[in-house]
Amino acid sequence: MLDETIIRLSELNNSLPRFCEEIDLIANHSGLQWPLQDLYADYIDFCVAVTRYLNKKPFGKPRVCSNGGKPYSYNSVVNFFGAFWLSTPAQNLRLTKTRIEKHLQSFQAETESIHQGNAGQAGYELARDLKIPSSSEDGDNYLTDSSKIRFPVRTGIPSQNHTFVGREDELRSMYKVLRDPSRAPACCVLQGIGGVGKTETAVEFTHVYRNEYDAVFWLPAAPELENVFAQIATTLGLSDDTRQDDQRKKNVAKAHQWLEQTNRRWLLIFDNVEGVRELSPFLPTVANAKSSIILTTQRSDCNPLTEVFQRFPLQSFKEADASKLLFKCLGREPADKDEEEDAREVSEVVGGLPLAIAAIGGYIQQSDLTIQEFLENVKRSSNVWEASAVGPAERYDKTLETVFNIALSPQELGELPRMFINVLAFLNPDGIPEDIFTAHFKNPRYRFARTKDELTELVRVLRRRHLIKRETPKAGPYLTIHRTLQWNILLHLSKNSDDRWNVFNQAFTLLRKGMPMTSPLDIPEPEKWPKFELYVPQVLNVRTHCLWPDPPVDLPVDFAQVLSDLATYMWHAGLASEGHKALDTAIHVMDDENVKKEDPRRGDVEAKLGILMSFNGVSDRRETLEHRKQAWEIRHKEFEGKSANEITRNDEIRLYNVKCDLAWTHLHERNFAEALPLMEECYTKYQSWDTEEEIPFEYAKYYALTSVIFMGQGKPDVAVKHAERGSELVERAAGSQHPVTQQWRFVLGMMAFHAGAVSKSLEINENILDTRRNVLGDFNHFTLESYSTCAGLLLRLRRAEDAK
Repeated sequence: MLDETIIRLSELNNSLPRFCEEIDLIANHSGLQWPLQDLYADYIDFCVAVTRYLNKKPFGKPRVCSNGGKPYSYNSVVNFFGAFWLSTPAQNLRLTKTRIEKHLQSFQAETESIHQGNAGQAGYELARDLKIPSSSEDGDNYLTDSSKIRFPVRTGIPSQNHTFVGREDELRSMYKVLRDPSRAPACCVLQGIGGVGKTETAVEFTHVYRNEYDAVFWLPAAPELENVFAQIATTLGLSDDTRQDDQRKKNVAKAHQWLEQTNRRWLLIFDNVEGVRELSPFLPTVANAKSSIILTTQRSDCNPLTEVFQRFPLQSFKEADASKLLFKCLGREPADKDEEEDAREVSEVVGGLPLAIAAIGGYIQQSDLTIQEFLENVKRSSNVWEASAVGPAERYDKTLETVFNIALSPQELGELPRMFINVLAFLNPDGIPEDIFTAHFKNPRYRFARTKDELTELVRVLRRRHLIKRETPKAGPYLTIHRTLQWNILLHLSKNSDDRWNVFNQAFTLLRKGMPMTSPLDIPEPEKWPKFELYVPQVLNVRTHCLWPDPPVDLPVDFAQVLSDLATYMWHAGLASEGHKALDTAIHVMDDENVKKEDPRRGDVEAKLGILMSFNGVSDRRETLEHRKQAWEIRHKEFEGKSANEITRNDEIRLYNVKCDLAWTHLHERNFAEALPLMEECYTKYQSWDTEEEIPFEYAKYYALTSVIFMGQGKPDVAVKHAERGSELVERAAGSQHPVTQQWRFVLGMMAFHAGAVSKSLEINENILDTRRNVLGDFNHFTLESYSTCAGLLLRLRRAEDAK
């Protein structure tokens, strides 16, 4: 406990110079206020809680929020003690550490977003002032023959909501802004609280004005943004396939280039944006035609993204529009003036919030109640939420909670539909493919839909009550659930640990049985990536929703295995940071479940952590070595515990994989004397298994590592020869575009440099940079590494301007 505390305080202190530097560069920017404010509050909580723990002097009973159980950890030190003593000290320290890390990341993301926005605007203004023409004259055919594509094209647009009412002024004003004749795309941001109708307003604009555009692309926010954006290229005939990871990255670049250079008018809608940073690789900053961008977000501090930029804060409905919406959901006109007055009273009760009104309409219609009877139900509950609500925000939360509790009542909704929507709340709210459910009809642990007809009926019940939506694109039907409803369900479940665990277990069963298993040998398997892409957002959402609300769900060890498999996919796909986070959670799960230190599952996670942390640079090398030592000790003990007849080829490969990883770590420390014997042992073992043609990936590791060793021993010719052979073999194993192949080619480029062939090294590294830009995108860690390397080589060749 004390060691972790000291490490955390040291990390925070080391971050302070970065804060000061960024604040000096971006003075008086409101976007930096919130992450710093949250960081400060949690930092104080952290210090007080540690002092409290070390002194072991309880401060009285924990205080609980009016929302039914989530302690206030940001706004009240006293309430933080409640959260602290409701869980173990170790769990609380980890949760606080996670929150602090999130605030640090938010600060970094916000500063990067501001810098990128400033740079993009400066680049646009420079191009405008210099009158730089577009690099393409034909607009559409510079990448491939897209003349066969029939415009207009539209992808991903949700179905028009036929109960939509109001927002006439906002729609007209948006149209006026987006018709601006500037060359840069015009941008409108719809901002407001959850449930106020941001997405529905964007959907309505898209359908009303779709004929103004040659191409319309609806793009849900992360984590699906990259996949959906890549599909733009396929739609436009710029690519044949988005299913392979390398092709998907290329498609992102091609789609972005088309948007900036085409003469076609286009509209992009980025829905539910949590931070501008996630948009940076996808956001066009110039356009030849009068094109448009719409964002929906709950954030009020979104920076201007284009020269023509307008925010539209959406407010709750006034009584007239609220009444119209309620009767549209009921599918009829008001019976008399008394019923109109009842409808206005409903609006007043829920603050005119469209999401709540739609849920009420669905409930009344399906329950055969009158509006007056519904009001009486609410008033019976009102004493509860009126007494516990404090201030406008709390009243808003309690109003929604009351409405959803009535609408989701198992007595009214039915037990299976309620169970089904509970499971949906654990998954990705922007898109839950129905294939995830249809794959489990014969699974005895799957409790709520055993046939296609049963699933259809569950969806029908929830859709009629306006609780979920179903979209039917060509790729296959999927379900969505509003985030505000999702959070209310999760908050309700957090009050009963048994119910929450049962729902988690249902969601986990769906994912565990459907997600592919990775190779135990950690060999790249790009043919499995399309299915991983389907499950990644679902698994990450389950992980998030198990940690919040407090207290967190006690995750089973099997969930750690799912995260481990997910991290393998992320490693091979070049998503090192995301993979690292998944493995950290896997380690925490194993610690909480008291998994023994020598358990082989820990060995797998430790080995992968060692690989992913090795990409972080010098600062993490000591921790990388510790992870790899742990992996070696665990696998070696497992290996020694088996008889000769029990040992399989896979057992040997797994053992020698970590031995090879240890050699890499010794190379990082320039400890060639330790590394070479390890690699010679590996090479001898590889020869006993098969030839270089049959197991190229294993031999590729040997040649890449020994090339570095020979260079350190002053044998440049041998080093380059080994690096070339390693590059050839890994390309045979993984393909020319795979991120792992580019790592091996990077080694070849470095060997060429140290051998004195600087021009050759530059040629290799420029090819790597082009591939990484296409496959991983401009902002990936490895792409930035290639930019830096090429700049250094250009400088060495006295090409300072090119380097700059």
